[in-house]
Amino acid sequence: MGERLKHITDVVCRLLRGEGTAEERVRWSREVEEARCGEVVKRLEDEGYVERRLQGYGRWNEREGFRRFVAAVERIRRQRRMWRRLAWVGVAAGVACVMCVGILLRKEEPVVVAAKPVNEVIAPGSTKATLRLAGGETVHITGDTMHITRTEESQIRYEDGKLTYASGRKAAELVYNELEVPVAGECSLVLDDGTQVWVNADSRLRYPVQFVGEERKVFLEGEAYFVVAKGTKPFVVSTSRGDVRVLGTTFNVKAYEEDGAMAATLVEGKVRVAKGEEGMDLAPGEQGTVTAAGVMEKREVDVDEFVGWKKGIYVFKRQRLENIMRDLSRWYGVEVFFQNQALRALPFTGNLRRYEDINGFLDVLERTGELKYRINDNTVIIYK
Repeated sequence: MGERLKHITDVVCRLLRGEGTAEERVRWSREVEEARCGEVVKRLEDEGYVERRLQGYGRWNEREGFRRFVAAVERIRRQRRMWRRLAWVGVAAGVACVMCVGILLRKEEPVVVAAKPVNEVIAPGSTKATLRLAGGETVHITGDTMHITRTEESQIRYEDGKLTYASGRKAAELVYNELEVPVAGECSLVLDDGTQVWVNADSRLRYPVQFVGEERKVFLEGEAYFVVAKGTKPFVVSTSRGDVRVLGTTFNVKAYEEDGAMAATLVEGKVRVAKGEEGMDLAPGEQGTVTAAGVMEKREVDVDEFVGWKKGIYVFKRQRLENIMRDLSRWYGVEVFFQNQALRALPFTGNLRRYEDINGFLDVLERTGELKYRINDNTVIIYK
């Protein structure tokens, strides 16, 4: 590839300089035509054309031109078709011709290419949270193992990415801790009764250090996935829109204020979604919602769409782009701005691995031809 490029460059330069015998020029012209560079040579012979092009190049960005070149190469590799070798020859010839412009005209300013600013890479969220203890102490949870506290009633430890509560002496009253997970964060914990909870980004969970009384009750703002340990006392997840009551089961609760409704999605077992005295029972594969006005609805759903985040993958099936970007903004810690409001309603079907950069997903959206995007100071701007 390197020798071919060098050879074509040399041939084009000789032609433009008028060097060689008539026989050599015929042979060289044939080689240039085979490399698909004949039309370019004709244009380079027109001094007015060259000058006009150079004026245009002065406004372009060489880094973006190189990025686009690399992106084109990647697309060619993915297609894995026979014609990709020909495409490489065309690219090589084009690069050769651009090189010749610089050689012939001997400009001090480099000839540069093309246009749109390179988007910054937005990485996914990670394990991080703030734990507020009953006595007012604040503990910042990171990836490090730590022994947080020990009392006669309980001990709290963070290890292997999980916050764990273990009971000691029976407590006489409820004592609460609160786990706050920021935007672009996540955290999991094991409660005193063995219930496992995965708390999603931009969420808060308030829970007893040790369950005391006739029920096991926690308070949620945001989203969390529960695997409730079986027991004789009901387990209750309380939100501002309603409660989810179970004995032992696996389910997801999503209750962000800006979403307009609380949604409980049942994976296995049985739960009851209630608002005051009214309620409805869910079977596996069903979702119950409660709006701010207290309206309750039940429907069958593909569970993976609503609990996939816990397994490390987002699943979207004809979801409004506005809703998708709202979820992703919490996990990636970005702001989202729609320049064209109609784009909010675009439906999208596809998957996104939770621990990959957001840029790959946005590139897929852009390839649909429906929209474009750019990233500026951690804001994703979506436009026509």
